[in-house]
Amino acid sequence: MLTAYECQGNAVRKSQPTLGMPIPPGAVWIDLLDPTPEECRAIESSLGIAVPPHDKMHELEVSSRLYLDRGAPYMVADVITRPESTRPETHAFAFVLARKSLVTVRFAQSGAFAAFEQQAMSRPEMLASGEEALLGLLEAVIEQAGQLLRSLVAELDSVAKIIFWDPMSEEDRLLAKTVGLKSSLYGIGHAGEISSRAQQSLLSVERLLAFYVEFAKIKASSEYGARIATVQRDVRSLSEHASFLSQKIGFLMEATMGFINAEQNQIIKIFSVAAVIFLPPTLVASVYGMNFSAMPELSWPWGYPFALLLMALAAFLPYVYFKRKKWI
Repeated sequence: MLTAYECQGNAVRKSQPTLGMPIPPGAVWIDLLDPTPEECRAIESSLGIAVPPHDKMHELEVSSRLYLDRGAPYMVADVITRPESTRPETHAFAFVLARKSLVTVRFAQSGAFAAFEQQAMSRPEMLASGEEALLGLLEAVIEQAGQLLRSLVAELDSVAKIIFWDPMSEEDRLLAKTVGLKSSLYGIGHAGEISSRAQQSLLSVERLLAFYVEFAKIKASSEYGARIATVQRDVRSLSEHASFLSQKIGFLMEATMGFINAEQNQIIKIFSVAAVIFLPPTLVASVYGMNFSAMPELSWPWGYPFALLLMALAAFLPYVYFKRKKWI
């Protein structure tokens, strides 16, 4: 689907040219969502650029993601999609500055793009130029990553409350008993996935901005350069916050595994102690279970009670010893 945005006075006009219709000459932002071959050819003929194919956008080499072609910068960044779901994803989005227009190519819906579109419709100055549109979209992508990290903080706090529950709090005890340590592993894994997605998106945006600044030769003293510097600081700040959350996720994972191992060791310890306690009675029972005619207690009337008493005593003495050693 091809969507064109152009400023007309104090308003933004949104249009979706159909096959055979020309691209509006004043379009500042042209968005291609799941473009068809016909739409790609229309862009190529109108703006003189080659629309990057889907497979090339997902290559990992920086040279394949950030490059110049026919004087136009091609920039690919990983954008978070489906942030509201339990399984957010990242997809490669291409940004191409052709003449005075920004062309975006994507194969997935994005909340950041929808938010920017909504703001731009009420604030036409955000689409004053292709560069303004590019920076506004990147700011929306960064804001979406920040929102995802904020939700991650709340999620990690809930997981930490399950792991390090307060024994004096009835609410914490009930939560820890209901959810359990093993279930909290799923929460930690989900948090790790969100953190990695956010870091991936922020890293790609940071590289894109560095490439664009070098390409455009933007002066830091200019108003536009100062705005880009602010965006770069926001990216670095969020990246550091994401790294901190990743460390916290690793700590919670180690703590959870430690508590689970402690519980398992306690269970194994109980079985080991029980086996040692019942070993002497088993030995006594084995001795008196032998069928030899010369056994002294075989015809003794008190032989059976004596054997039972001896087995009970053989179990009681190890129990007392373990109790004094505080092994149980």
